[in-house]
Formats: sequence, C-alpha cells, structure tokens
Amino acid sequence: MKTYGTVLEALADLQQQGYTHDFNLRQGCIYCQQEERSFLPHEFELLQVHRFEEMSDPAESAVVYVVSSPMHGVKGTLVDAYGIYSEEASGAFLAKID
Repeated sequence: MKTYGTVLEALADLQQQGYTHDFNLRQGCIYCQQEERSFLPHEFELLQVHRFEEMSDPAESAVVYVVSSPMHGVKGTLVDAYGIYSEEASGAFLAKID
C-alpha cells in the first residue's frame, strides 16, 4: 500500500487509479453525490485506510477510506475526521462495511 504525505495527495492519486466517486456518511447510509443516491454499508468493501495526523493542528487530522461496491460498479473515497474530531458514529458505521 502506498504512503501519502497529505490528504490531497492521496485523493489525487487514488482518483488517477480509478477511485472517482466521493462518498459521505449520512444517517445510516453512504451517499454519493455523483450518483445522487444512497447505498447501504453492507454493499461496500473497505479496500484501504490512510490516516493523516497533523501534529500542529489536530483539527486537520483525517482518515481516507478507499471503498468499492462491485454490486453497483462504483468505487471511490470517503474522508472523515480523525482523532478527537471524529464522529463516534462513523467508526461503528464503517465497521459494518464488509
């Protein structure tokens, strides 16, 4: 697995690799703006996790999840806060992803 220096570097490289969809967590589902639809977590596979810890500004810490849904033919990234700024629900929710 490749190591990235910044979130933006990771997102740019992953997009070049074909992870073109941008996913967001929404009330029990994963929403995709490009598809204008919601997906259930069990429809996804978690492929990679990249954590970025910014020591100078903890608010800038983030995690990039690389996910795909072969059943729907979509793959992309989901970016979430990391550390003290992360949503408690997001960790439990992402644990439901295959």
